[in-house]
Amino acid sequence: SQRNLCPNEKTKISFAKMENQPKTFTLNAYEEYYFEFDAKIFAALSKKGKNLEQQGIYQYVIQQHYSEETFESFVEACNLRPFKVTTNNAFELLDLANELEVNNIIKFVQDYITSKNLKRNEENDENTAKKQSFTAF
Repeated sequence: SQRNLCPNEKTKISFAKMENQPKTFTLNAYEEYYFEFDAKIFAALSKKGKNLEQQGIYQYVIQQHYSEETFESFVEACNLRPFKVTTNNAFELLDLANELEVNNIIKFVQDYITSKNLKRNEENDENTAKKQSFTAF
């Protein structure tokens, strides 16, 4: 007897569900770090992310060098979790937020810099405003 290997004509395969799966947006930082975000949340926060998503691009390579502390804060902020801004990472976090056009982080960090009266340290930008040291008399 011969078996029919063709599927039943009534069988339908639908791919519609796959298109509705939540996509992730990946940030690559100089082959060391990979950060993933929910693409919809990231597109809502980042103008650059939204522009890339509209082109069907879900990946971006970070152009500048940032510290691990800065990335950690940025990732927390973009996952809508509490994040840390310190005198050490404020300017880097501002630069990263500007690079990815994340306005709510830009505003928050600018307010922090203003409130702390911080000045950018051009000599050593990776640790922008070093921890202040106090001399005991």
